[in-house]
Amino acid sequence: MDELTIQIIEQTFSVCKIENYDGINIEQPFVFTGSTDEEKSLVCPESMVPSKTIERDDGWRGFRIVGQLDFSLIGILSRISEILASNKIGIFAVSTYNTDYILVKKENYEKALDALKSAGYKVVSAGVFSEDTVGAEEALEYYLKGLVEFDKQNYLAAIELFELSNNKDEHFKTYERLYSCWLKLSDTKKAYACIEKAYNLNPQNDKTAFEYAETLVESGDTDHALEVLDDILQRNPSFKKAQVLQDKMKRI
Repeated sequence: MDELTIQIIEQTFSVCKIENYDGINIEQPFVFTGSTDEEKSLVCPESMVPSKTIERDDGWRGFRIVGQLDFSLIGILSRISEILASNKIGIFAVSTYNTDYILVKKENYEKALDALKSAGYKVVSAGVFSEDTVGAEEALEYYLKGLVEFDKQNYLAAIELFELSNNKDEHFKTYERLYSCWLKLSDTKKAYACIEKAYNLNPQNDKTAFEYAETLVESGDTDHALEVLDDILQRNPSFKKAQVLQDKMKRI
């Protein structure tokens, strides 16, 4: 059943109270807004949080219920909430016309997925792996375990798991995680090689492209860095970090 399948979203979110929605690109994926007579709220990837933010709470990871849910269906979200509550995991839920999105704090993410798997839910990735091979399923398992080790600051263990994931099903997000690990270990040569691979696999991902632009700046390739930043800002004008870096480079 579709209602028993949940799909991982490969983003880290921020939940915000904001002054207004100026400069927010609502055409970007995973941007949720809510305006009442008391407040204006925004849930979006951390990289897209606007400067005029009254309050923000970072570090949320998310998943969604697969499929378009019929309005007559009862108890789907409450069932997930009960499972996670019994494991002492709080949630932040967002409902759209099609389905429900559930956010949990990143330190509880792996625990939440394990609890839902134990309750009979199938966990699939959202574009991180190809989904239709045994290797992709194994890659996802290694990838999720790598995230846990990374959050524990066990970077060498995380690298081993991410490399095992890539051996099963190579993907730009796994290379991006390897980049972060090698940076933490101060091995910039290996880090830069990983983010270049990530970018070449998916140059349309804004976060990956920005990290690649940063490495190009550090390597002295400013012309290429500006080209990458221009591409990012054409797709996503509200990407503040890219705008700041571009402005800084143009002043040099």
